[in-house]
Amino acid sequence: MSGCGMGDEKQEVSSTVFVMGTAVTTQVYGEDAENQKNTVEQELYQVDREISWRNDTSVVSDFNTYGRADISSARKVIEMAVEIAQQSHGAFDPTIQPVSVLWDFGGDNERLPDSVEISEALKSVGYEHLLLDGEWLSADDDNVKLELGAIGKGYALERA
Repeated sequence: MSGCGMGDEKQEVSSTVFVMGTAVTTQVYGEDAENQKNTVEQELYQVDREISWRNDTSVVSDFNTYGRADISSARKVIEMAVEIAQQSHGAFDPTIQPVSVLWDFGGDNERLPDSVEISEALKSVGYEHLLLDGEWLSADDDNVKLELGAIGKGYALERA
């Protein structure tokens, strides 16, 4: 039967965007694929705005700048990061930012830091310093800084 199924074809839409410091390729199939792809990309960008330490208006940037931040917009991912740090006994540590910035990934000075720099930066790492109090996150050490890139990508995909 010619013509059967006409109009039932499902769309395939694909795009690659740079978000959260990495290239993310989205492939969506279905009748509303373009809108679904746009929704996914908007959610990825929203999470990036909320938790990127490179974004001056993010919760993480506020914490890293002021040592304290209202985390209500990112509470779930921050609590998840602390929980995984506890469960892994620090193998995953959301306070790794003083170490990760040494490489300047994505910046103008990408480089390989020496072992002395890394050892010094590691003194400022430790999820145990984080203090959650209601909607506020602080630390008992002013040198503790957050970097949620390792968990943020998965969290963003979960939200999308």
